[in-house]
Amino acid sequence: MGLYTRFLQHVLLPVGSFARGRSYHRLSKFLEQSQWWPPERLREFQWKELQKLLTIAFESVPFYQRKYAAAGARLEDIRSWEDFQHLPALTREEVNQHREELFPSSLTAEKLPHATGGSTGVPVRFYRTWESYDWRLAATHRAYSWSGHRPGERTLYLWAAPLPSRSRWADLKTRLQALLERRLTVPTWLQNETLWQQAYQNARSFRPRYLVGYVSSLLGFARYLENRRLPIPSLRAVITAAEPLPPAVRRYL
Repeated sequence: MGLYTRFLQHVLLPVGSFARGRSYHRLSKFLEQSQWWPPERLREFQWKELQKLLTIAFESVPFYQRKYAAAGARLEDIRSWEDFQHLPALTREEVNQHREELFPSSLTAEKLPHATGGSTGVPVRFYRTWESYDWRLAATHRAYSWSGHRPGERTLYLWAAPLPSRSRWADLKTRLQALLERRLTVPTWLQNETLWQQAYQNARSFRPRYLVGYVSSLLGFARYLENRRLPIPSLRAVITAAEPLPPAVRRYL
């Protein structure tokens, strides 16, 4: 781990999290420790957290209240994982149609509109909070760490989702964060020869140690590199995201 990476991980990110009243640093430390828990302790923790979540769903989420009542489900009847599996599942269509009613009425946190990239066809639109954003970021950093990756190491992203429209201020913050974490993103929504040539040129100049991307994007880029016998000498690992990774594609990558 380089000096800048250490500085970012142990100084800039924690100080930034504390200064903004955010939870990233606390959650990151928790996830770092909990990944070594024995299965029994992890399962116990998951069950306790699920009970908290179910309580909120039954008592404070209007859409869940109606949906579970129609199914005859009661909170006091859910006493095991098997009981939980009998609850009716939430569909993508329901999330899009009832976004407002899926936000807990008891929650006073700021509602942040969010949407998936729509790689499966139709984007799913929902709300999240800064707490959930910090959970996601901390979990992502922990998952990437299993490949040896640390925040601040040069990383090239091949992202198949179209970049969302942002305000000028939001775009500035995104660019600044990418600069601090030394991330470079190549949108791969429309894949063609010109795109892969651009991605390779970026890789040559940016010299990433890690390559992160949608499975379909990584596969297309890998085929381009193989067909032209083009190396990326600086690369240490490839991290797949967002789509299923079949065994054959995993071996190929």
